[in-house]
Amino acid sequence: MLEGNSLDCLHSHALLTREPDLPAALNAYHMTLASLTNHPSASAAAEILHQYRTSLLLFHISHSRTYQPSTIRTALTNSMALFPHNTHLLSAFRETELRFRLDDRVRAALSPTLASKNSTVVGWAFAISNEMRRPVHLGSTVHSVRRLFDRAVASRAGRNSAALWGWWVRWEVETAGDVARAKEVWLRGLREVPWCKGFIMLAFKLLRSVMGFEELRRVYDVLAEKELRVHVDLEECFEKKLGLART
Repeated sequence: MLEGNSLDCLHSHALLTREPDLPAALNAYHMTLASLTNHPSASAAAEILHQYRTSLLLFHISHSRTYQPSTIRTALTNSMALFPHNTHLLSAFRETELRFRLDDRVRAALSPTLASKNSTVVGWAFAISNEMRRPVHLGSTVHSVRRLFDRAVASRAGRNSAALWGWWVRWEVETAGDVARAKEVWLRGLREVPWCKGFIMLAFKLLRSVMGFEELRRVYDVLAEKELRVHVDLEECFEKKLGLART
């Protein structure tokens, strides 16, 4: 089998030498993908070819006016159906839909993957990012983003993801401007990712305005109980603070 770069050159040649002929280039990909059906490494090789095909499509719509959106969409939808967690394919699909001004198709295309038991943190993160980028007139609000975060951390894939929990806390503080809600999210996340020092430290970095002294003291104790490395010993500071409070 030819190497991926050689195949990409072949398909690009088919596109550029026929004034330009996108169907001919896509047909070359179809023939190559069909030949991989019984190959031992078919899945990995096919995913790479789908990425090459997607890059070719993006190049074509950026440099030519002679194409049918339905042709582009069909090819990208097919790639996403086969490899729903590939960020290159997901990003390309979003980029083309924004170009075609049909943003809701991205949300609709992601729904089956997110609803399945095989959803991944990557899929949820992309869906949340997409929701944040959607315009208000298409229904994107802080409430829709918040609901998606909630669904993500409730999923089997996202429940123990410190990245998703931390992102949600930061978003509540920095974008939604709701520090009190951020604290609620942090408390929920602490039950799911108590092993993550970075997430625990958000209490000191982002939530100090809504965390009482005793609460921060308990957070510090959690760090010690979990034997997570603490570079600054705060015990003396805590004792001094308590002493001043008593007097």
